[in-house]
Amino acid sequence: MTEEDYWDQQVRRSLRPALESGQLTIVDEVDELFGRLETAFPVEGTKIDWAEVPGSSYLFSQGGQREDFERFFHQNAPRMGLDTPAYYVSDAALSFAIAGNVRSMGRCLPAILDNPQHHYFVARDFSWCMALTMEGDMNFGFRP
Repeated sequence: MTEEDYWDQQVRRSLRPALESGQLTIVDEVDELFGRLETAFPVEGTKIDWAEVPGSSYLFSQGGQREDFERFFHQNAPRMGLDTPAYYVSDAALSFAIAGNVRSMGRCLPAILDNPQHHYFVARDFSWCMALTMEGDMNFGFRP
């Protein structure tokens, strides 16, 4: 089993109830979605250049990264719109994206974040993005 297969299976298993109920769905076009994200937001290297996103929020986790990001996510969720359709895309460990509304993704954050990569939550129309990097950087902003 490859590392990618391992993380795919782990996340699918953890999300099974939300997937079976239809709260979340798997999207196979992850490369296309990541390309659209890179088109909507300024990129430097392999990450969004948040310095070029006016009014973006930033926080750095110095310990409990997952817990800090869950708090950051829920604090910004009203700005994103709880019922707003969104995607979760990553830059490496998963071979798929996840679709659902912000509220459903918020309920499933522990399962979604339980893999080693940069995490991006983005509106389906790419009007906003929230990110957690492997280094602990947390950002949220609207498309410039």
